[in-house]
Amino acid sequence: MELNLFPTKIYRFKSNIDTHPMVKSILDLEVGKDLHYGQESGGLQGGGWIYNTTEFDSVRLYIDKTIKETFGNDCNILDVWASIYKKGDYNKIHNHPPTNPMYYDSNLWAGVFYIKTNKNGGRLVIHSPQNPTNTEDFYPEDGELFLFNSFTYHSVTPNLSDDYRICIAFNFTTNS
Repeated sequence: MELNLFPTKIYRFKSNIDTHPMVKSILDLEVGKDLHYGQESGGLQGGGWIYNTTEFDSVRLYIDKTIKETFGNDCNILDVWASIYKKGDYNKIHNHPPTNPMYYDSNLWAGVFYIKTNKNGGRLVIHSPQNPTNTEDFYPEDGELFLFNSFTYHSVTPNLSDDYRICIAFNFTTNS
């Protein structure tokens, strides 16, 4: 499904991947060695190497296939990281380079694949490039993939549940 917001293109896809077996692998990453704490907003990030393990083959293949079908060409994943949000953790408004909106049609994109979510685990918020207070909120589900141009400002609302919210985030270029 393609959504044009503000007029920012956001792609949202639902896979049939059983992500539950992947949760333990991500939670087993060591703080300090593989993960670091996010700014004052909390959350743990890092351990991107896990994306290239056999256990994550289905996710990697799904992302590659979805990007190829969406953009009509292959992609080059530039960097990957796992994000773990505990109760109260969130992510402030940010974007990924390039930060200049004139690059709306750049081939640098960002993506997030959800491993573990829950109703109160926080929403993905997409902000208008014209007015960041104008937003669209999404309640992601396990196995869901979002893709958007890297200039797109986004944030994550606080996790209000006692359970984890886990995702794999990445930056990529399309080979156009």
